Amino acid sequence: MREPAVGVFLEKATGKKFHLITIHLVPTAKRPEREVGPLFETADGLPGKYPRIVLGDFNLSSDHPAFAPAYSLGYATALGGEQKTSLRAKTSGMSKAYDNIWIKGEKMSESAVLNLMQVLPEISQKQIYKTISDHAPIKTRLALD
Repeated sequence: MREPAVGVFLEKATGKKFHLITIHLVPTAKRPEREVGPLFETADGLPGKYPRIVLGDFNLSSDHPAFAPAYSLGYATALGGEQKTSLRAKTSGMSKAYDNIWIKGEKMSESAVLNLMQVLPEISQKQIYKTISDHAPIKTRLALD
């Protein structure tokens, strides 16, 4: 099993601790919206008053109503609901806004989706999709102060 995973990490420069939770919710056909509320309630209930960072493939856009509990608990997203992160399998470009980073307890800035076709121009989108990932990486800068 590779997900879910939870850990407490230490930011080296400041010594500040934070929780990092990674998840891959069930496919869209299996109703991932049922897992969203319990996921964020569990993350919120972790011991320690450290910032919480929940990231992964949610198989839902962040503007889906299932995320209302996350917003009400004070979580914010790195990407808006329309920022696409999944590579298309057969045609060029991105298809779905399923991947995201959610954070509670800190501020984010400079969030963006990394375009793998630009980062790796020598590799075709089909090769990237099949050998690296069908999801683009997301980056964000956190203000851990």
